Amino acid sequence: MIGNLLGLEKAAATARVEAHWAEVKRKQQSAAQLRGQIRDAESRLAQTRGRYSVAISERDKISTVPIRSHHTHRSRYVIAEYAKADLQVDSIYEEISRDEGLLPSAVPFLAQQALLPYPRSSVAEETAVEPYKTRVIDHYSGHQCGTYHTPSSTRTGDTGRVEVWTRYGVPQDVGPKHVDQLYSPSDGVWYTDSLAAEMCWKGSGSQHDKIGSLTTHFNPFANIKSKKKIDSFTERLQGTSKALQWCMPTYGTVKDTDPVRGNWAVAFQDERGSLSKPSYIALGNLRSYSFGQYRRLCAALCQKSLPLDHPVVRTAVMQSLYHLGKLYATANGQVGLKWRAHWHEPGDVLTTLRLELDRLADELEQTPREHDSVLLLGTISAYLSAWHGPCVLTTRRFARMVSLAADNEDVNIQEAALAGDDRMQQGLRERQSHLRKVSLLCYASGPFNDNNKAADAAHMIELMVLINHGCLFMEEQSEESKRESTHLHVRCQNIMALAVDALMGAVKFNPGCLTSVVRLVLPRAPETLEWKQLRPSASFEAEGADGHLYSINILDGTILLDGFPPSRLPKDIVAHHMYRRAFGDINFEMAKTSTGVLQTLKPVKGHIYNFSMVGGTLVVTEEVAGQGRHSSLELLDVGDVRTAPCTPWGAELPVRIRQLHSHWLCRARNIIVVRPISFLCHGTHFVICCNPKSEDSNQSNNGDVEKFRYSCLRIPLHLMSRPWLSLLSEHRAELTDELVLAQQSSLGLNILAKLEDSKFIHTYSQETSSLLWELPRYGLEFEQRGGTFLSRDYAGFKLADEQQLAHRTEVLPNVSVTVSKATDAALKEGKKKEYVALRCVDERPITVEKVAEREEKLIPSHPQ
Repeated sequence: MIGNLLGLEKAAATARVEAHWAEVKRKQQSAAQLRGQIRDAESRLAQTRGRYSVAISERDKISTVPIRSHHTHRSRYVIAEYAKADLQVDSIYEEISRDEGLLPSAVPFLAQQALLPYPRSSVAEETAVEPYKTRVIDHYSGHQCGTYHTPSSTRTGDTGRVEVWTRYGVPQDVGPKHVDQLYSPSDGVWYTDSLAAEMCWKGSGSQHDKIGSLTTHFNPFANIKSKKKIDSFTERLQGTSKALQWCMPTYGTVKDTDPVRGNWAVAFQDERGSLSKPSYIALGNLRSYSFGQYRRLCAALCQKSLPLDHPVVRTAVMQSLYHLGKLYATANGQVGLKWRAHWHEPGDVLTTLRLELDRLADELEQTPREHDSVLLLGTISAYLSAWHGPCVLTTRRFARMVSLAADNEDVNIQEAALAGDDRMQQGLRERQSHLRKVSLLCYASGPFNDNNKAADAAHMIELMVLINHGCLFMEEQSEESKRESTHLHVRCQNIMALAVDALMGAVKFNPGCLTSVVRLVLPRAPETLEWKQLRPSASFEAEGADGHLYSINILDGTILLDGFPPSRLPKDIVAHHMYRRAFGDINFEMAKTSTGVLQTLKPVKGHIYNFSMVGGTLVVTEEVAGQGRHSSLELLDVGDVRTAPCTPWGAELPVRIRQLHSHWLCRARNIIVVRPISFLCHGTHFVICCNPKSEDSNQSNNGDVEKFRYSCLRIPLHLMSRPWLSLLSEHRAELTDELVLAQQSSLGLNILAKLEDSKFIHTYSQETSSLLWELPRYGLEFEQRGGTFLSRDYAGFKLADEQQLAHRTEVLPNVSVTVSKATDAALKEGKKKEYVALRCVDERPITVEKVAEREEKLIPSHPQ
């Protein structure tokens, strides 16, 4: 594009020159014609004057005057026309150079500016330049149109960040003006070549450059003192660690190094802060002299004198590794690093560092609590891997051990989530995310170039995906935690960006690694997916056999299901009374499908939950992981138990079964599973079979509810923990107790109503035609055989035939009754009491009593 614009400008300049020269030629021809006419007129005038002289001499007075007058006026007229002729031409000020030259590039300037100390005001004197007079681009924008050529469209010039200025001004007068003095097309034409233009730089224009920078031009190629450069590029400690900034730089020359630098650690012990004395001295001496810093690092790792998880120690050690120092010419003419000469030889620094790192890796594998040290050790090992091949295995050990520790936190996070401990869950998530970032930072140089390169790339993609996934569900962090987490996250993204070619190659070699990674976040994804790249990005997508679209970006770790990222449940679902009743304050990690259904990402106690809002109604379904939709249960709405009655399907259920249980409908089998309210409790208490009524039924058939006959079977205690699907298929013969509605005039209800409210009494029918009467609030149950009520809780006991205790001291001769404090207080207040007597077969009585005003169970004492 730039070449096309330059061609257009050159064509316009050529057109101006040609038009100028054409005008010069035209005026030169006009001048030649006028000069010819002058010569003719002067010739005729000369002839006339000769004739005039002859006529005078002959005294011929007749025609002398008119002839003289005519030719004299003709000569004067021609001369006047020549004088009036416009034989001047305007000069041309071309806006471009005669030579093409090279377009200025900002890359060299930016690269050189990056080597300047920051802020630039600190080197303003060294980089200052003299002011300029003319901006060449302004001359270009103002001279595109002229007398001889006007282009169809003009352009406003812009040189970008690299400007072209000159210390000289544009000349006011260029070349001869008269056409008789112009001999070639270049005469009267001025080009910018004579301005001696210079490239000028004011910075990149970014906000970073404006902070602490000057507004004038500066020379980024200026010579800056070495010590000032080193001080500028040495990492700056923040906060309370600023007092230790003196131990960070090392200059590498005797001239720039303080003679007593090695004594500073001992002299400044009052600045050690939380560091121990040995740690402080080891840190202070680490970078005291350039040639010994790597050996001092080996000694510190061996002696464990440095706290490896301390931020100042991490900064100082990494500064030692990344500071290359002075260059020198080797014997074979190559460039070498003077500070690292011979460090690769056997027994020197590289070998020793690798052995120390291996030893520390062995120790850390047994002490997961100290994995924060891997943030430094893994980075050291990854950096040295480029210099010493055996360090690759050590780096992999660090990465794998920390990644495994992060994966082990999943169990603790799920337990904290189910317990509703948000604070514990947040802390565990932060810890897990931190460990995964530390693991990824071990691949600072990208996948290692050996036989396990593909496995390294897959592990990097897996870590980035899990890091991004963890950030989606991270709650508000403290400022310090957020700052550190963001810093590590940016470093991880930089690593992925640098390794993009290796990652793309690994994915093309083994596309199945993407499926494995996606299933870590979306376990319900198919085991086989056909991936295709969304060029030119690093994103891939695959359409699964389940009809869902799966997408992944290997650089930032984003995973989408049907175009939606994982998220939490929205407020309208979490605040719904059905959700609050069954799930409480727990908010799941969800993935939204194309149909708008929200699915839990991972099984919760072996179950998958789906949530959706349909016309303001919450639909909740539960599936057993791995069993598909044939095991799907739908949560039924019992309404708000405080303000609204139960919906028609459960209107006849006893109050306790309605209000103290949750109800899950299997539409495929027409079964309602009655469980405890909490979704975490999967023990089945009742199974309600919805059997269609026969056509000849004489009952009314109004509405869908009355089209079914409900059979509510009580689940025995020893079967409650069994899967509900197996209860009807494998244990149907053991489900003998069917809930029935007792008539108000029944004998058992009339008797037991004296002890318990009839709405809290459950009646069951058995295949033996006997009735069971349960008082769940008291933990009592009776079997009715005719007019006798046998206790099923106390063998050998039955309900006494006579319930009137007229003479209490005589009826209870050998019985001790335990009375609670609340009951004793009620007795003192004179509150009314009701008694129900149980009489043993051997006629030794026992009494169960209840305070009418309190719903309190009193445990009967056994007979003595």
